[in-house]
Amino acid sequence: MTPEFVVDFGRQAIELQELDLNSVVARAVESLGQEWGEEVEVFSVLDPSPLWLWADPKQLEQVVLTLAGNAREAMSPGGHLWIRTAKLELDEGGLLRGSVEEI
Repeated sequence: MTPEFVVDFGRQAIELQELDLNSVVARAVESLGQEWGEEVEVFSVLDPSPLWLWADPKQLEQVVLTLAGNAREAMSPGGHLWIRTAKLELDEGGLLRGSVEEI
């Protein structure tokens, strides 16, 4: 691992670190499962390889929690939320394509 970088944007310091997206998502899923109980079941399917990136771990986890919260608001009680990670390749135009599925 390389050293952390701290960037100060006004009042909030961002601590950029090299981290594995899978570990951030796993922590978020565990937190959601404890918080939501049986209201909505949360599952994860994580890429078998580490997905390294530079980010602030607290902010990235907050993004996952916010997206999950938005999904929960859009589903009926007793629903299932799946969060998946995968390494995706950029297309010829340099765009990363993703998808949202309703199961």
